[in-house]
Parts: sequence; C-alpha cells; structure tokens
Amino acid sequence: MCTLCCRRQEGRPVVAFTAKVASHLTSLGPQEKVPFASVVTNIGNMFNNATSVFTAPEDGAYVFFANIMSESGHGNEYIETEIVVNGNGVQLAEMYSGGSTFFDSTSNMAVTTLKQGDEVWVRVHGSWSSNYAIHCCFSTFTGFMLGYIDSTDFMIG
Repeated sequence: MCTLCCRRQEGRPVVAFTAKVASHLTSLGPQEKVPFASVVTNIGNMFNNATSVFTAPEDGAYVFFANIMSESGHGNEYIETEIVVNGNGVQLAEMYSGGSTFFDSTSNMAVTTLKQGDEVWVRVHGSWSSNYAIHCCFSTFTGFMLGYIDSTDFMIG
C-alpha cells in the first residue's frame, strides 16, 4: 500500500523553488542544461542555481514546471527543451518554442515520484533546435514536493 503524506502534517520542512534565466542565452548545444541562475524562491535550498539542478531530499511525489521563451527575430527559429531526471533517458516533459518572427513561449508540467538524491533539470532536447537561443526573464523552472511517500512499493516514472 502506498500512502502520500503531507509534509506539513508531519512537521517536515516544505520544499519548493522557482528560478529564471538571468540573461539572454545563445549557442546552447544539444543536451546542454539550461542555466537558471536567478533564484526567485528556494524553500528548503534543494535547487542549486550554480548547476541549475534540483535534488530530491527524500522519496516522494513532486511537481515540476518549466516555461521557455525562444529568442527569435529572423523567422523559423525554434528550440526544443525537456525536463529530465538524472539525465538517464527519463523525460518528464518536452517543450517546443519558436517558428515565428517573434518571440515564442512554451510550457509544460509533470507530476512524478522521485527517490532521495534523484536530480531534475531542464536541458536542450537533442539536436532538433535551430538557433539554441533562450530569452531571459520569461524563462522559468519551478518545482515542489507534494508529499513524501510511505510505501514499500515505490515507482519512478
């Protein structure tokens, strides 16, 4: 039996973060992490803005959200990004932004279970992007823990 337990009811600290891209990014490469260097909120200090990686403090259910604004201006430019776990092929969400002469924005959200120590980040998805450019300030990465899971049956994915 799997039980989702509220952290506040158990007297455990809350874990939540929001970070944003601090400056215009150009020439990002395939599989490169998107640097979210400007921290807005980091309750529990589990998001590392130097690496742009969130580390799960314990087994539990988590929510992640990313918004990416593509840098454009020449037309038909786009970037594909993804939210990943541990960089080992577990993709939580994929985003596509671009394809116009104006800036374009995309977002996606995922609910997942993580084990203590699992890492989550946003990166460029493969080599399907045209200009690998992201506009600052509007591009954000957010995550929070819904609750810890009290279970012997634990599944990631």
